[in-house]
Amino acid sequence: MFESRGEYLDRLIAALLCLLIMMVYQCSTSASQLAMQNDPPIWFTSQPYDSSFIFGVGHATDLDSTRAIQKAIARARAEILQTIKTEIVSNVKVTRSSYIGHDSSDSAEYLSINKAMSSGVFTDSEVVMIEWGDENRVYVLVRYPRLLRANDLESNSSATD
Repeated sequence: MFESRGEYLDRLIAALLCLLIMMVYQCSTSASQLAMQNDPPIWFTSQPYDSSFIFGVGHATDLDSTRAIQKAIARARAEILQTIKTEIVSNVKVTRSSYIGHDSSDSAEYLSINKAMSSGVFTDSEVVMIEWGDENRVYVLVRYPRLLRANDLESNSSATD
């Protein structure tokens, strides 16, 4: 079958080398797939933009999947709330600087913002994406309509005055 022992060893080495290359390829493919599963979704690290909505992302880890989703949604809504507060405070400061002799304090404005925010403004928020990662970790993307937010804040602030 083989002409010499050297030819036999050459073929054996070639077969073992092919087997080794296949094993290395298979292991590297599995490792890259595992790394992809451990990475957060692209929308988690780079939130989408839509001028009609404010987006918030959240994540949580819990053995109870329902509780994990609830925690992640709460974190996403807290992020939206922080964005809204930042926008309102920025607008108040710009408006305030345009009025000479305006006597309300920053703390009173901030308290009225908090009051408006805590009175059910998130009824129109929508969970857009839920994606599971490794080890019971869940990622969520929530959006909240900008126009409804402005209307809700006006009605809530007039109701609290």
